[in-house]
Amino acid sequence: MKALRNQDVAVGQALAMGVYDQKGVLLLERGHVVSSESQRQQLLERGFAIDEAQLNRLRAALEATQRVDGSQVTSTVRSASIIERLQQLRDRLRDLQPQILHRRAQHLPTQLTEVVQRLRELTQVDPDAALAAIPLAEEGLCSAGRPLHAAVLCQLMAEAAKLDDRTTQSLMSAALTHDIALLPLAQTLHNHQGALPDSLRTQVDAHPERSATLLREQGVDDPLWLDIVLHHHERLDGSGYPHALRADAIHTACRIVTLVDTFCAMIRPRGYRQAVVAKQALKDLFLQRGVQVDGDLTALFIRAIGMYPPGGLVRLASNEVGVVFRRTDSAAQPLVRRLLGPDGKVCLERQRRDTSQAQHAVTDALSTEQYRALLKSLHRLWG
Repeated sequence: MKALRNQDVAVGQALAMGVYDQKGVLLLERGHVVSSESQRQQLLERGFAIDEAQLNRLRAALEATQRVDGSQVTSTVRSASIIERLQQLRDRLRDLQPQILHRRAQHLPTQLTEVVQRLRELTQVDPDAALAAIPLAEEGLCSAGRPLHAAVLCQLMAEAAKLDDRTTQSLMSAALTHDIALLPLAQTLHNHQGALPDSLRTQVDAHPERSATLLREQGVDDPLWLDIVLHHHERLDGSGYPHALRADAIHTACRIVTLVDTFCAMIRPRGYRQAVVAKQALKDLFLQRGVQVDGDLTALFIRAIGMYPPGGLVRLASNEVGVVFRRTDSAAQPLVRRLLGPDGKVCLERQRRDTSQAQHAVTDALSTEQYRALLKSLHRLWG
């Protein structure tokens, strides 16, 4: 590890290496463009460079010296954060999806049970990190990001609704697989605007039954899991498909997936529109309560994730821009970490802001697409 030199950092130029602090925590990734002289000076004062060979040696040393019980030892290089481990699960799911589609998945129920169990463990360790994981990492069309995010949301809903372990397992398994038959159409649907042509509408209408069939043929025999996959597009007023079920005919766990799936669709961009910020999506869901979605579950959902869920970007009364870091007892007053100062300049110190204080109150929710460059390395905030 060596301190940065003047020639290592130039305003308006991309960094040729990752920059770390004295503890080895990544400050800025390689390729980040230094935007101002003040930011350059802060990097020179605090920043260190680590070459790739040294980084690999330190990581190997960490792995070799960690105790069997999983507790961490002091090291220059940190172990994977909660968000990084959730992203590893996302990658595992992405690898599994084509196997399911082509009926080649071996021991599918066991594989998905393991993913769900690991996901539950990580979410219980730090639910705020789990909520932030996908919005911070997801860029473009990600086939595994949305179902993983849905499963995290379903776990939080299961806890809020006090569902038992077996129901929660079925619920989260269904969240990971409910749209599996739609994956070949994902890009087409992502870019399509307006009413679907008949041929595409037929395929979309058939996907709940096709998804359930794919799962059943590869060993899934959990009746609730299959029921949720089959009926996650049913609506309380009977306007859904494939069986036009109404109200009490729709299982509570299925209603949760319907609610979560609708929310996940709204907060992701389409080829023809930007993503809807979470606050607006929650407001729209609330207006649909009792007709399209369950009213009691919608209220519970808003309390569970907050009006400004972790990982979202907000503007404060101070004109600072920050990332939502932690939920609080107040759905509208999260804890925030500052990213941009009132002058619009990047802040290397991610100072905490309590939005219950008038000077730091949230004034607006911001699209992550506008500030995508700010999101790099933010997973380190959650440790």
